[in-house]
Amino acid sequence: MSILDELYDGNIHPSQRYIRKEGEYQKINEQLVERLDNLLILLNDEQKQLLEDVGENVSMLGYISEKESFMEGFCVGIKMAWEVDRFESNNFFH
Repeated sequence: MSILDELYDGNIHPSQRYIRKEGEYQKINEQLVERLDNLLILLNDEQKQLLEDVGENVSMLGYISEKESFMEGFCVGIKMAWEVDRFESNNFFH
């Protein structure tokens, strides 16, 4: 089955990728959770809402950044494939 078939049939989900949640990722995530827990103890309800709003904004910025990086990488891949095909058409690899 081709990659286009796989994508069309919903078997490929470019926006859902696996992140190994160990090593440095795990360490930083644990630090973040601990610091957020400590911070929440110090905040009143209004400040907690503000922190939640900031977290949502940071999350959206991450989503937009990852989406744009994916699209840029995809375009670079297509350009590379086009160039390889062009070279093969000109008998560079034969």
